[in-house]
Amino acid sequence: MKKTLLLTALLASTPMVLAEQIRVDIGQQSPELADMARPQAGETMQAVEQAYGAPQSQSTVGSPPITTWRYENFSVYFEGDRVLHSVLHKKARSN
Repeated sequence: MKKTLLLTALLASTPMVLAEQIRVDIGQQSPELADMARPQAGETMQAVEQAYGAPQSQSTVGSPPITTWRYENFSVYFEGDRVLHSVLHKKARSN
């Protein structure tokens, strides 16, 4: 009984930690690029290079290394040799 009361007291006195959620509006992406084929999570660097060619530029930072390959319309982010995510570049507006 004492253990249950102690556990209840500890849980009640512990502040709740909530994760913050960030939403990114993709409404500004160019409609003609929104459906563009691009690398998917889990693909290898070799598969990406075979499908999309050599990147225009690449850089690596951090540990574990995160590598960015930049193409004309999108960038691909890798951890090790696997795609984490690919994102479209925001198209410049012409006024």
